[in-house]
Amino acid sequence: MARGFLIGILLLAALAAGAIFLGPMLIPAQVYKTEIAKAVEKATGRPFVIAGAVRLAVFPNIKAVVEKSSLGNVEGGKAPQMAEIGRLSVGLKLWPLLTRHFEITNFTLEDASIHLEVDQNGKPNWQFAKPQSTDENKEAGADAAREIKDLNFGDVRLTNGSVSFVNLKTGTNYELSQIAAKISLPNLDAPLKLTGSAFYKGEKLDLTASLAKARVAFAGGSSAFAADIKSALLNGGFDGNATFGENLSLDGATQLSSPSVRKLAHWLGKPISGNTGFGPLNIAGKMHFSAKQIAFEDAKLNFDAISANGHLKADMSGALPHVTGALASQRLDLRPYTGVGKAANSPQADGATPPEWSTQAIDASPLKSFTADIDLAAEEILLRDVTIGKTNAAVTVHDGVLAADLKEMRLYEGLAKGRVTIANRPGGAALNSQITLAALNLEPFMKDAAKTNRFEGLGTFEINLNGAGRSQRDLISSLAGTAKILFKNGAIKGIDLGRIAALYEQLTGKTLGGDKADSSSTEGQGTGDETKFVEMGSSFAVQQGIMRTGDFHMINNVISLSGEGAIDLVHQTIDFRLD
Repeated sequence: MARGFLIGILLLAALAAGAIFLGPMLIPAQVYKTEIAKAVEKATGRPFVIAGAVRLAVFPNIKAVVEKSSLGNVEGGKAPQMAEIGRLSVGLKLWPLLTRHFEITNFTLEDASIHLEVDQNGKPNWQFAKPQSTDENKEAGADAAREIKDLNFGDVRLTNGSVSFVNLKTGTNYELSQIAAKISLPNLDAPLKLTGSAFYKGEKLDLTASLAKARVAFAGGSSAFAADIKSALLNGGFDGNATFGENLSLDGATQLSSPSVRKLAHWLGKPISGNTGFGPLNIAGKMHFSAKQIAFEDAKLNFDAISANGHLKADMSGALPHVTGALASQRLDLRPYTGVGKAANSPQADGATPPEWSTQAIDASPLKSFTADIDLAAEEILLRDVTIGKTNAAVTVHDGVLAADLKEMRLYEGLAKGRVTIANRPGGAALNSQITLAALNLEPFMKDAAKTNRFEGLGTFEINLNGAGRSQRDLISSLAGTAKILFKNGAIKGIDLGRIAALYEQLTGKTLGGDKADSSSTEGQGTGDETKFVEMGSSFAVQQGIMRTGDFHMINNVISLSGEGAIDLVHQTIDFRLD
């Protein structure tokens, strides 16, 4: 009897083994296809089609191969399919499953294409219909997740993949091609490592990433995390901690660099005009990232010849991102971005023709996409050919208007204060400036700003101007408002009006300017001649970029002159008549 029972047990074991070996061969492949398609469609709400072969083996290890499968796109989507997979191969060791250990021998995804889209209403195609779920099902799923005791990856890789993104609302589109990736995870308590590469617009991107505590991360906890991206035009890295789960957050050191911002912008489809500036860039600091906030502490910026440091924070919890922070720079060289200006320490010819105003279109529309409150400080600012000294300003952006409140601006020994605003307008920008400047040293300022060394003295300026236009030239052409200029205790070099007055008196017997001139010399004018003055100035009415005055005056101990005329800011010319 015992022998018969033993034989019965052996027969049952043989039948079970036969079922394991022969089951996949006896069940038609179409059954697998149908059941897999139903399961995916139920989970996503999209049609899932397997057009190729399906192969399944369960002993000694589980192995499945699915060829030529696709997941449908949303109705009205640009691409007919959201995802297409050339070949999916999965291998899983059978016996470790009995102890709830998942050992994946291989997971290979070949020739996969994913098409991400955002429709005209801003809805993404990766939002799937939610399947019906009961509390019982949710609890069963949670229990199943907790029952996994270990997980390790053998050969896990992606080859020749592609991902495209199209935003039909904004018109933007991107595509990554030739995507390749490999994942290493010996077990859940070992580090997870990823290496991969992809091509974007002909440039190769190499990516590496590591996660110190895979088990903790998969459970929604925090783990040390590092990632690096390298390419010919863009390099970046992060080294810190990541918190996973519903709300991803990152805290750690980050770095971003490019050998040429100009080439980088061209590669990204945002070419920069001109041929100067926008060279190397390096940004480093401590970053905090979450769904509602990005913050940089101890930030250091090196861009061309500019170096700055400070902190920035972008709060994205409101309708628009709000940027706050403070930046300080020792030397802010803006000359390369204006397309003009002399190189450092280069000579400048007296009377050289100043550069023309740019006709390039001004796009101030980005001012509508965010708000900001930022404090800026610089020890020196180089703009065009003018050197600005210590500067402190508060910059705000609200409702499409950028406002710079000048708390302090040292300009050629003088002090400037005031407020300048630039507002987004259809097809261009609007400018409003209210500035006062006292005790300006006229000689070095005029040498740099107007390419002449013929003026000396201390100047005071009061400027109230506004204008609007599509380009720099249009804006200057539209300027309107008032200006007042007054110079004291100075000189005009290259001309001696006292001698001219004396010569006029000798020839006509009349005095010029109402005072008797000094006739000690009537020699011709030379480069060493000059006319000193106690006071010289005028008030101006500004219209269409032309400053007009009828109260010009100059007073010295020899003569007093009055005059009228105009300064054309557009063509940068002066037309005056003296009486």
